[in-house]
Amino acid sequence: MKEKIIFNHDLLFKNNIAEISSISLECFYDVKGNDINGHFMITGSYRSHEISLNKEGFEFKVPFTYTFKEDIESDTASVNVKDFTYTIDGDVLSINVEYEAAAEKKDIQVFEEKEEFDRFLREHEVDLDYLTQAESKVEEDAVVIEPSTVADIPCEVEDNVKEESENRSATESIINDIDAREDTYITYHIHICDESDSVDSIATKYNITKDIIKSYNSIDQVEAGMKVIIPCPDE
Repeated sequence: MKEKIIFNHDLLFKNNIAEISSISLECFYDVKGNDINGHFMITGSYRSHEISLNKEGFEFKVPFTYTFKEDIESDTASVNVKDFTYTIDGDVLSINVEYEAAAEKKDIQVFEEKEEFDRFLREHEVDLDYLTQAESKVEEDAVVIEPSTVADIPCEVEDNVKEESENRSATESIINDIDAREDTYITYHIHICDESDSVDSIATKYNITKDIIKSYNSIDQVEAGMKVIIPCPDE
């Protein structure tokens, strides 16, 4: 994406400006997140009297900032000066800089899924049980769900409508089965499988039996990307 910005600034000289003999502008900047922080370096020379042959040099460092309206890939951001004009009024040099800030947007799909997940957490007051690698070597956040809120768990929004419907039906079936149990499990981890996972490896990782995993998820085997509910005994 590209965004055009108009930047105006007044520079105060130590004496009157009769004529600008030469002037140049350079742009320096760095990028952090969605923010651009930089400065324009204005240099040149001028005459303070119309009849004077002497020229005086000047140099001004003018800071500027800009924030992109959408999330960007910061390593793709750039600033390009498109136009530079100025006017003189006594001892004031007014500059007008038109520059273009450009960058590639972040993956919109990833952003939308995170927004949906954050909204779900706020609406249902679900706590997150963050697992460290030392504890379980599981990279995904574990969702802690009280029994009273189990029936309110929504399915994650998927791009494909048909896939969303199928996922919702499967998840609701699993949740209804959990809700009907009288076990002492009250905390459930959501494990997202990768290509190296199997029912056995997940059972070992969470220190439960593979029969419990199969029972709670109605599965015999797992695939990459599959979300598996892991019940944990109340401690």
